[in-house]
This record gives sequence, structure tokens and C-alpha cells, in this order.
Amino acid sequence: MSYFFIKRLWFFKLAVLVLFFSSCKKEAEEPQENIPIFQNRVFVINEGAFQNGNASLSVYDKKNKGLYIDVYKEKNGTGLGDIFQSMLIKDNKIFLVINNSNKILVADLSDYHNIGEISSVSSPRYILPVTTTKAYVSSLWDHNLAIIDMNELKITGYIPMPGWTEEMAMVNNTAFVTSVRSSAVYLVNTSTDMVIDSIVVGVSPKNILKDKNNKLWVLCGEYDSPYAQLVRINPQNKSIEFSLDIAINQYNAPDNLKINGTRDTLYFIENGSVVYMSIADSVPHLFLSSSHFITPYGLDIDPSNSEVYVADAMDFSQKGYLLRFSPMGEIIDSMKIGYVPSGFYFE
Repeated sequence: MSYFFIKRLWFFKLAVLVLFFSSCKKEAEEPQENIPIFQNRVFVINEGAFQNGNASLSVYDKKNKGLYIDVYKEKNGTGLGDIFQSMLIKDNKIFLVINNSNKILVADLSDYHNIGEISSVSSPRYILPVTTTKAYVSSLWDHNLAIIDMNELKITGYIPMPGWTEEMAMVNNTAFVTSVRSSAVYLVNTSTDMVIDSIVVGVSPKNILKDKNNKLWVLCGEYDSPYAQLVRINPQNKSIEFSLDIAINQYNAPDNLKINGTRDTLYFIENGSVVYMSIADSVPHLFLSSSHFITPYGLDIDPSNSEVYVADAMDFSQKGYLLRFSPMGEIIDSMKIGYVPSGFYFE
């Protein structure tokens, strides 16, 4: 069975609850022909059903609670492709990482029209800008990081890796790259594009981010891991300062490690719920119970006000929901969006 199938297997056991929860959520309006451009947009990454080619980019107007569905297709007349993994905004350009289509589409931030494509990028996952023009791209299947020129929109080189790479973070001129099958974070000198060191952190490291103290937090664990871990790295001396073991139940490894705008509180999805933890604490606490969702598949925190956004993928065969909560856990909005919503990007 494929990685995607196994990871989602346990979610389908909850499908019988879909109709009940759907009745509690409001339907989105039909997308408008003229998509307005407004400030402080929230971009919604709709991954799409695997091999169905129905990935889409939605835009949410949090001020007026308006939703614009599939803005890329509305503007360009063609869809994104298969599995919309992640996105990045840089220099008035939107980089749309399409994993199973092996490409990165580039659109104009002002009106979503296509301005280019970086093709033949093997199973791309995430983009990390390392200079004003250069970025690294992680990969699910390739044993390299791709180096891309964000102005010329082309691959300029590769950095050998032991296999599947996921999220990345920058500290000074060093990129810290999670390597899922090696249980390590690899350090890349961004001036020479060479691996200079590695730090063993735990089984299957995937999420990584930097807190207000410039410490790195790594969430480790996949569906086939014996257990999961939350680890804090001191990037100056490359030591592990903190490690927390987390149980894995029914292929449900913790995922979607995020941090708030003041970069002092962590959030992640654990066993169908959303939990949070201060960077000064040692134990996570419940923020949203599993009763709020069918399948919480994406999570992020609005850096401007610490509101919490959850993407509910439902049963992966119908359109999912955007759920918006206050910092106190009160529901603000709930809207039907695209197929398999999996993430957010705040302008």
C-alpha cells in the first residue's frame, strides 16, 4: 500500500459521522467571476484527492468572511494538478508546490495569473528561501534537495540527501532540513550548498520551526513509527535540550506543528484533537477536542491575532471545511472549501 493510503486509512473509519457534522457547517457561496483583491488574505491549500487532479487554491477574506474558491483555475482556465502540497509568497509571486505533478507553478500575487513554472521537480514538498533569489525544495521520493532560482524559475543544482526530506528552517546562514527516513536533521551551509553536519532527533522528523529564542522545535513520528517525539534543538551548540515522547494511536501520528505570532506557543494535531504548549512548558494541553472535526488534516495560527485555523478533510472524497477559532477556542467561522484541505498561508 502507498504511503498516502496507509496514512489516511484510519480516517475512513470516521466516515459514518460525516453527514452529522456536515449539517452543522454552512455551505460556501459560489465563486464570483471577478475575484476581488483585498488585504491580509488567508490562502487555503486544498491538496485534492490523490491522482484525481482536483487540487485548488482558495482565498478567504477574514474581515468580511468571504471565500473565493479555486482562484487559480478561475483566472487561468486550468487546474493546479495533482496534490497541492505547500506554497510560498516571495517578491509578489506565489509559488505553488504541486507534489504528484512534479512541478512548481508560479502565479502573480496581484491577480493569480500564471507567470511561469519550474518543471521536472521530483515530488516537491516545501520551499525554503535561503537568499534573495535562491531557495531549496525538499522531496518525497528524490534523494536530493533541489536548488532553484526564484527569479529565473529554474533548477540550478542539487544537494544530496539520504531520502525523503520535509520541512526546513533557517538559522543565520544554515538551513536545517528534516530527513524523515534517517531520524536526523541535516545542516546545510547555504553559501556553499553543502551538508556540514546532522543531528539525530527521533524517528521520522518532519515538522520544524523556530521560536522567539531562536531555538528549533522538531515534531517526529509517522504512521509506522514506534512512537512520536517533540524535540527542541539549540542550533548554536547542536544539542537536544528537550524531548517529549508522544503516543501514536491507530496510525495517528501527531502532525502540523505550528507556532503563534509571538513565537512563544506551539500547536499541533494529536489523536484527532488540537493541543498547545508554551515553549517554556513541558506538557501539551488540550485546545480543541476531536468533537469539533471529522478529520483535522491541516492547522495554522494567524500571526496577527493568534486565531487558530483548522482544515477538516472530512472523508477525503468530498469537499472539506475551513474552521476558524478564536485564541480561546470559540468558533468564528466554518465554510466549505475544496477537496482535501491541508494547510493555510497568511499574507
